Amino acid sequence: MVNLKKVAACAMAFTMAMSAVYASGCAKKPKGSNEVISADSVWYNMEKHELILDYDPADYDYIYSKTLGKVGDYYAVETTGNLVMPSDINWADTNYMDYYVDYIDLFDESGNQVDQIDVVDAVKNSGIVEDYQAYMEEAHPNLALPEELPEELDEEIVEEDEADAETPDEDADAEDVSDEEILDEEDLSDLEDIDMPDSYSNFNAGSVDIVGDHIAVDVFFMDYVSFSDIHYLVTIDPATGATSFEQRESNDASSTIGSNEGIVTVGDYQVEKIWRSYGDVSSYVLNISDSTGLVNSVDLSTKLPDENIFAIQGIFGIDDNTLLIMYYSSAAGGQSYLTLDIRSGDAVKDENGDYSWLNNLNVFNSSYFSGIGNVVLNDEGIQVLDFDNNELSEIFSFDNCNVNRNDVSYLKLMSYTEDEIVLAGISYSGYSLSTNEIVNPQIIVFTKADSNPNAGKTVLTAATVGYIDYAMSEAVCRFNETNADYFIKFENKYKVEKHVDELDYNDSEEYRKAYDEAAIELSNQLTVDLMAGEGPDIIFDTSSLSQLNNDDYLLDISDRISTDGLFANVLDAAKTGEKLYQIPLTFGVTGLAVLNENVDAGQTGFTFEQYADFVSTVCNGTDPLAMDQTEFFIMCMEAMADKFVTEDGRIDYDNEAFRALAEFTNENIIPPIESDEDDVLYMGGTGTTIEESGAERFDYGSFPMYIELMGKHANDTTILGLPSVDGRGPMLSVSSSVAISAQTAEADACWAFVETLLSFEIQEYYAQSGMGCPICIEAYETSAQEFIDDYNESMAKYSNYLTEAEMAMFGFDATPVEASVIDSYESMINSCSAVSTTDAAITAIIREEMPAYFSGQKTLDDVISVMEDRIQTFLDERD
Repeated sequence: MVNLKKVAACAMAFTMAMSAVYASGCAKKPKGSNEVISADSVWYNMEKHELILDYDPADYDYIYSKTLGKVGDYYAVETTGNLVMPSDINWADTNYMDYYVDYIDLFDESGNQVDQIDVVDAVKNSGIVEDYQAYMEEAHPNLALPEELPEELDEEIVEEDEADAETPDEDADAEDVSDEEILDEEDLSDLEDIDMPDSYSNFNAGSVDIVGDHIAVDVFFMDYVSFSDIHYLVTIDPATGATSFEQRESNDASSTIGSNEGIVTVGDYQVEKIWRSYGDVSSYVLNISDSTGLVNSVDLSTKLPDENIFAIQGIFGIDDNTLLIMYYSSAAGGQSYLTLDIRSGDAVKDENGDYSWLNNLNVFNSSYFSGIGNVVLNDEGIQVLDFDNNELSEIFSFDNCNVNRNDVSYLKLMSYTEDEIVLAGISYSGYSLSTNEIVNPQIIVFTKADSNPNAGKTVLTAATVGYIDYAMSEAVCRFNETNADYFIKFENKYKVEKHVDELDYNDSEEYRKAYDEAAIELSNQLTVDLMAGEGPDIIFDTSSLSQLNNDDYLLDISDRISTDGLFANVLDAAKTGEKLYQIPLTFGVTGLAVLNENVDAGQTGFTFEQYADFVSTVCNGTDPLAMDQTEFFIMCMEAMADKFVTEDGRIDYDNEAFRALAEFTNENIIPPIESDEDDVLYMGGTGTTIEESGAERFDYGSFPMYIELMGKHANDTTILGLPSVDGRGPMLSVSSSVAISAQTAEADACWAFVETLLSFEIQEYYAQSGMGCPICIEAYETSAQEFIDDYNESMAKYSNYLTEAEMAMFGFDATPVEASVIDSYESMINSCSAVSTTDAAITAIIREEMPAYFSGQKTLDDVISVMEDRIQTFLDERD
């Protein structure tokens, strides 16, 4: 499947690695030339209703909520979880269903709760427990089973049964074997010693879906003799609470392990996804139904016998009788497409790439809306998949309302007319270290206005090369709501995703190259537009577009900003000379997390000699930075960028710093041995403890990422800089930034918006995103304490039901992270003096030339000469 963390990391890396090419300009845009909103322009008023979920997280070890959709006149929200279990719980006489909860809360359009359905009670009262017991007695009449088997004994019997299968009884083929079904004597002895509950009540609740005006619950029991699943479908009428059920086809667990992944509604059809494993093959069965019942059951393992299907990522309706299945499999490229005729079951794999245009679109949250089609909500508006023109077609722009665009991108369309649009769902705008955070759903109602209340306001255009995050969008909403004279709209054409050709997400080299090429193309367009006075007034996330950092493109705002309450060293590091063109809103840190005891007091980084010694001693010869030599060279080059430019701005590679880095890389950096096992932790962890590895890579990291990576060791570790010629501190990397066009006619208004971005309230939203440290110190300190509290609470909950050995196996530890880590991390930030300045075009040249030196094909002098000439020529032409 598409690695969403990888996609997010690439997008972030892009915003820190852009480049530009030659651009010519014209006169500055005159004052008053911006658009002014007219009274008759389209506008929708917005009402937002929060659906309050009345659950106390302290009562649960785990709790999770999701919006199911609209059923009848009400909006249904499902909440599942496990109640806190006693630390001394005795599983032998415990029914685990007593600790499992599954509720469906029903709300009206105004957000008022009108009813609650206890799904567990509804299933118990439906009659399926008695039906299952009757089934067992009929299916196995010669076996007197206890009325319930505890969970751990189920597992024990399965294991012993498998062991017995490996050593068959010598008398197994005897003709006088009894027809009576038996369990091992030891198993029966175990059962006699256990006080069993009174009924077969340990069912498992699977997916819960809305089907028409009813709620469908997939439920299954275990047949403890044949070890197969006995499946039921329980239907609940939310209006009356009435239930009904039907037993479904059983899956023989000895050959098939099935998992119901829910129902997708496409037009008049409901498509049920059941993942199954057939020995070494995994695939899906799709049960397709309409109002009359089952229409077709399609086993994809027979349609694609040579592929393991690991996940179905989307099901779309192409026409009234054809589905498009977007899936991830073992086939080359991973992500693939299959068209499926609903009635005949005929399936055709997309071998020609007719649907590969979907690869670059975020369509994973799409849903089918009757009368409109396959709807996608993103940060631009409500859009529809247009299979005739292979594109997303917009039917509603969020420029026509004042809504947090990041918020609504998580929601789903409930109803749509020209006069009213209703969205509902749960938004996830923050980075959480909590296991049981309650996030209330919301209903958003857009109603078409008779006239635009913003009439007379001057439009400021904002653009981002990445995506519109929650904090950015919230700042725009607040500005638009409170400023009497100006209104901000977004221009979306500068987003990197619009400049990347169709690509294979599983080919890292192709992926990197595609983004490098997109950087050059996009920056070309942006620089031309800025010089022509046709570009945006406000520009987000172009901090590494270093060629923009001059008076022709961007406004110097060093005389407008006060560093009080901000990380002044980060602002200083972001300057070009004495001028500040782009303000870091959030930033990350790149370096090595090491135990304090293994480095000298006050040490902030490594010289090349120090690092070589550190690897050979503390790391026992295993380099935590082992990677491709060229990539290591580029990474360290970024951290020492100031060493490779002369005072008059010329490229200088013929110096001690460049040669020392090249020679160290050539002699010491060895690529890691590739492994098929995925034992690498997020953020570059090695799968071992820091005591074993000696250090952990920390790439573009934030405080919550640091806590998540280090756990209890955050108390006694620090982050040091990458190997360098002078042992400097960690490298800063700006993850979010803002700049003002030098050509804008509304500089003061743009600055008023920048002040909104720098306010504590908006900076706190940036901090809560977890994708970078906010430039506001107070916002950092406040959010850091919240992250520590959530982390410590989660570890305490884990330790309540996991043994010490199990905690260690998962990399957990109940030792609390101390509040002092906030100060030590802040001190580390203050030790940083360099911001990563990557230019995609320059990096591409380095990637082409340096391998010749590392492979011994050219001398370092030869490479330096060629690289200096190529890069300086390129920069001269660009200027």
